[in-house]
Amino acid sequence: MGRLSVATKMDFLPLFRAFRETLKAFPNAWLILAGQEQPIGFAQQLQHFADEVGIRDKLITLTDIPQEAKPALYNCADIFVSLSDSLQENFGLTVLEAMACGLPVIASDWDGYRELVVDGETGFLVPTWWGQCDAPFNLIALAGAWETEHFYLAQCVALDWEKLENALQTLLADSELRREMGHQGRLKAEAYDWQNIVSRYEQLWQESTRFLFNPVTPASNFAVPQFFETFRHYPSHILQEDTQVMLTSLGVALSEGKEWLLLYDELRFVLDEGLLELFKDALSESPCSFGTLLRRIRTYRPDCPRLWVEYHILWLAKQGFVALRQRSER
Repeated sequence: MGRLSVATKMDFLPLFRAFRETLKAFPNAWLILAGQEQPIGFAQQLQHFADEVGIRDKLITLTDIPQEAKPALYNCADIFVSLSDSLQENFGLTVLEAMACGLPVIASDWDGYRELVVDGETGFLVPTWWGQCDAPFNLIALAGAWETEHFYLAQCVALDWEKLENALQTLLADSELRREMGHQGRLKAEAYDWQNIVSRYEQLWQESTRFLFNPVTPASNFAVPQFFETFRHYPSHILQEDTQVMLTSLGVALSEGKEWLLLYDELRFVLDEGLLELFKDALSESPCSFGTLLRRIRTYRPDCPRLWVEYHILWLAKQGFVALRQRSER
């Protein structure tokens, strides 16, 4: 209902794969993607990926939707899903629109989204993971190509794929739960009516004037941004030395040649497919800690930077091939 963009909104491949698994239990379900495609032709690429994943016959893609048609489209749906992974997404107007239309929402537990969706009450929040692997992309900002840097950074924001699949199946199985969550969401959306919001903006402006000449913190130099340090509060979890890493059933299928990697063209300049292959052997004895995994990888590639291993393992987790767990969750 907003933009269909992998650079500034979300990666659709994790949703495609989770939906494919959901179809095994709910074969009558349909997935509708609705919004303005960016860039032009992206919807066709999504159709290609849907074909590769095996859900093309269950996917409807709608672009350039008239504003007046949006309420009707929301009302045709049973669930709204938005899995933002972009650093520029700090609120989520479409999430609020869906709640106002009485839909339960499945959203990524990511910055402002977690302030909109009450997990277990108005929908479900899918935990996210990130790591300090931004250094190669911070310099791209010097070229002014913000969509490029945001794309590469978003590709290492991982989702809890199992929680996503469970959320989809839980809501599809329970119409009463959908109704109740949708009702609670509609009530929460009323707090964002302009009559309530404008007065809060005015209060915020007045409070902000106190810091105009007496800033609380010194100004930062954003010519070369430090994305991780600035936005590390966005995800649910940060990849740590003791984070547990394990192959999922999808990852096992990949290692057996029954599943395959799907890459956006831009990722071919960044992802090291040889390194991705090494993870198959390194994770043959899983679960293991990320620290252990890093040491195993370095037996094959002694000079491989930690941030590069982080980037690749987060990408694999994003696509559902590995699962990440805090040590206490094992």
